[in-house]
Amino acid sequence: MISYPETEQFRHVIAEVTQYVRQGEEDRDKELPTLKFIGTVKLHGTNSAIGYHKDLGHWLQSRNNILTPLRDNAGFVQR
Repeated sequence: MISYPETEQFRHVIAEVTQYVRQGEEDRDKELPTLKFIGTVKLHGTNSAIGYHKDLGHWLQSRNNILTPLRDNAGFVQR
C-alpha cells in the first residue's frame, strides 16, 4: 500500500517556522522569513486508488487502508 501523505495545516507551518527561528530568548525579536505558498482549492470527497506491483498484483486502497468488499470506501470496490 502507498499511503497518501498528511496535508499540513497552515497554522502548524507558521508555528514550526516561528519556533525554529526564535529558539532562544535572545531570538525573541528576530525577524521571521517571508514564506511563499501556492494554494489549491480543497474539494471535499474521498481518496481511492488502484495500486499495482509486479509481484503482488493489484489492490484497491483508500488514503490509509486496503479496501475489500467488507471494508469499502464510498462504493469504490463495488464499481
